[in-house]
Amino acid sequence: MKNWLLLGCLPFFLFACDLDSDQLTEEDLPQNIEEEENHNNNNGDPETVVVNTICDYAPFTLGSSFTYKGNLGQFTWTVQNSEIIDGEEYAPLLDDQSGEKTYFACDGSDYIQLMLNPDTGEYYPFTYLKTDLAVGESWEVNTPKGLYTLTVEYVYQEYDFDGFAFSDVYEIHREGPPADNDLDAQYQSTNWFYAKDVGLIMTTWDNVAIQDYSIQ
Repeated sequence: MKNWLLLGCLPFFLFACDLDSDQLTEEDLPQNIEEEENHNNNNGDPETVVVNTICDYAPFTLGSSFTYKGNLGQFTWTVQNSEIIDGEEYAPLLDDQSGEKTYFACDGSDYIQLMLNPDTGEYYPFTYLKTDLAVGESWEVNTPKGLYTLTVEYVYQEYDFDGFAFSDVYEIHREGPPADNDLDAQYQSTNWFYAKDVGLIMTTWDNVAIQDYSIQ
């Protein structure tokens, strides 16, 4: 799993972009839409298709793909059949470079990624986005590494960069423990950008930015 997407820390380098700084009011904030559909558990049969729970900022329908590029190179995540972990349904995104899966879910306005604790081999949930909060509001996530504080920095009505035009983009500021390989840092401070109907489009961690995506 690409835990570095959550826990790493490198200097900020923002890709060239043209921002509309008009922030949405609380009444204008996009509403999370969760589609509930009947589905079967994945029993290992390759013909069995499990329908993922779909939300505005996690359009993880089966076969959708997202290509990113950062300091560590380029990789593509492709949505696989959903899996049940600890009684909850998660959308696995398969990394074409590492062959590992990263697990995501959405619950109302909360967006969650499963993180692997290397000390125990067990997963724990990390709430990386909350769409029911106004600009300036924060939440905390307690992890085996320590406490993270996440804050809604801005909500952009329009966000354009590198030929893409996104709408209703949340900018989330995240502070917490440093990456394991960053021995000099006392904490990490990064910004993460999530677009409606796409999900993650850019983060200042490792200068990762979306290159292409396809929603099935």
